[in-house]
Amino acid sequence: MNLSQVIAIILKNLQTPKPLMDSRFRRLWLGSNLIAVSTWMERIAIGWLVLETTNSILLTTLAFAVRNMPSMLLGPIGGALADSFPRHRVIALTTTVRACTNLWIGLIALGATPATWLILLLAAIGGATRTPELPATQAMISDIVGMRETPRAIGLHQFGVRAIGLIGSLGGGLAIENSGSATAFFLGTGFLLAGSFTILTITSTRATTSRTSHVWNETITGVRVILSSKVVVAILLITLLTEMFAFSYHALLPAVAGQTLNAGATALGVLTFSAGIGALAGLGTMVLVGPRLASINVLIAVIACFGSLLIGLGSVSSIEGALPLIVGIGVSASLFDAITLALVQKHVPYEMRGRALGGWVWAIGFGWIGAVTLGLVGEVFGVATALSTGGVVTLSIATITIFCLPKITQSKIACEK
Repeated sequence: MNLSQVIAIILKNLQTPKPLMDSRFRRLWLGSNLIAVSTWMERIAIGWLVLETTNSILLTTLAFAVRNMPSMLLGPIGGALADSFPRHRVIALTTTVRACTNLWIGLIALGATPATWLILLLAAIGGATRTPELPATQAMISDIVGMRETPRAIGLHQFGVRAIGLIGSLGGGLAIENSGSATAFFLGTGFLLAGSFTILTITSTRATTSRTSHVWNETITGVRVILSSKVVVAILLITLLTEMFAFSYHALLPAVAGQTLNAGATALGVLTFSAGIGALAGLGTMVLVGPRLASINVLIAVIACFGSLLIGLGSVSSIEGALPLIVGIGVSASLFDAITLALVQKHVPYEMRGRALGGWVWAIGFGWIGAVTLGLVGEVFGVATALSTGGVVTLSIATITIFCLPKITQSKIACEK
C-alpha cells in the first residue's frame, strides 16, 4: 500500500460518520452531551465537598462509591425497563429525578455544616437513576444505527460526551474555586433538565410492551440469556474487576490534587480535564477504526496499558509528571468502555440488548467496592500506594484473561440486526 492509498483511506474515514446523518442520533447525541456536563460537574463537586467537609480520603472515595452501589441490585432491572418502555422516556424521567437530587445537594452545600450522611444518601439516589438511563441510551444507539455501525456510533457518542465533559470538569473546578461547591450543583441541575427535554423530543425507536407487570419476567429472561453466553459472562466479569480496581482512580483524584500535589480544586479540574483529553483521543480512534477495535484481544491490551499507567501515576509527585499519565489513563478508560459496550450487545439477540447492557451496568456497580478498598489503603498507606495497588491488580486481570481466552472465545455470536 503506497502513501496515496493510505491518505485516501484516512480522508474516507474523515467524512461525516454515517450515524450523524440520522437526525434522531444527532438529537440523542446533543441531549447526552448536555447531561454529561452535569455528570462531570457533579463528579468533581461531590468529591471536593466531602473532602473539604471531612478531610477524609475514605469518605471522599465513599462519595464516589455510593453513586455506583445501586447498580449492583438495580442493573438487570434497569436493563429490563429499557427494553419494556420507550427508551427516550426512560432517559428523560431518570435525568429529571437526578436533577432534583443535584439541586438538593447544592442547597445543603450552602449550609455552614453540610450533613455528610445526607449528601451520600442523595448521591446514591442520583446514582440509582443511572441504572436504567445508561442501558436505555446505549440500546437506543443500536436501535437507530444498526449493529454493524454500533461500535462506531458508540465511539462517536462517547466522543461527544467526553468532549463536552471537559467543559464540565474544568468549569466545575473553576466554579468550586470561585463560588463554592453549591454553584457546580446548581449549574449541573440546569444542564440535566436541558438534556432531559432534548431527548424527550426524539421519536421512539422501537415498539415496546409498556407493561410494568412483565418487567420482572423480562429481567429473569435477560439474566438467563446473559448466563448462556460465555463471552458475555467473561466480558461482564472483566468489566466488574476493572471497574473496581482501575476506574476507582477517579475517587482518588481529589486526594491526589489536594494532598499529593498540594494544589486546589482548580488542579482537580485540570487533572479531570486531562483525562477527558485522553478519552477523546481514544474515542476518536474508535470512530475512525470502528468494528475492528471491538475484540477481546484489543480489550486485553487496553487493560494492560490502564494498569501500567496507574502504577506510573502512583510514583509521581508533580502535576507536570501526572498530566501525561492521566491523559493515557483517559485513553485506556474510554476505549475500555466503548469496546465492552459494543461486545455485550454483539453477543446477544437484538431484543435482549437493553438487558445485556443492564448486566454491564450491574458489573460497573461493583466499582464502589474498589473505590472504598483503595480509599482505605490510601487512608492508611497513602494515595501513591492506593494507585499502585489498583494498577497491579488491573495488570493481573489482563494476564489472567490471556490464559482464559481460548475458553472465552468458544461461545457463538448471537444473531445481529
